[in-house]
Amino acid sequence: NYMMTVKETFPRVLRDGSVVETVISTSIDPTHVGNECRFVNHSCDPNVALSPVRINHPIPHILLIAKRGIAKGEEFTFDYHTG
Repeated sequence: NYMMTVKETFPRVLRDGSVVETVISTSIDPTHVGNECRFVNHSCDPNVALSPVRINHPIPHILLIAKRGIAKGEEFTFDYHTG
């Protein structure tokens, strides 16, 4: 299992009209709650990308997006550095 920190950047408009970036960091630990995706491994040539998605909850789910065709039985891999 991997513990993952998801950092998301959102633009926020201040009262004076200026825009600043707000960063939200969420740590996800699938040790006790998780699904099969917690077994996704690292590769320098990954076949999936990860993206945080919120569905009626402030804590994000992690969406796996295929970067190319994935053969039946091929494991899902992602790059630790880019998600």
